[in-house]
Amino acid sequence: MKEKLVCRRSGSVEISQGDAMPQLEALGVKIDALKSCAWPVLVESIALSRGAVQEVHLKDGSVVKKGEIVIGDDTAEVKLIAWREQAGKVMSIEPGERVRVVGAKPQISQMGILTLQASSFTRIERLRGR
Repeated sequence: MKEKLVCRRSGSVEISQGDAMPQLEALGVKIDALKSCAWPVLVESIALSRGAVQEVHLKDGSVVKKGEIVIGDDTAEVKLIAWREQAGKVMSIEPGERVRVVGAKPQISQMGILTLQASSFTRIERLRGR
């Protein structure tokens, strides 16, 4: 039987037996654990607010779109912030919808507030029928 090493969290290595890699959902992080994460994460949650998009003026004079939505699971809630092309993805999400966010990075603001920052490689998915 084949064995693989799987790293789910910093400082943690597990031995996985068999040919299959762990399912994507098994690599997820609960929202209350995001403060200890300094790497892009997978979070499955429920939208707690309606997605909103606004235009923001940056220091360099450019104008970009910024999308925000509050998501939560059974442990906590967090604001997901998406910029530019990703901002439009949060606009269509309705409260109560299940959402999977893959590759967003937890970040603490200057005011000490935890947010989840989407980047250009982040995948924001609406989950249906589960």
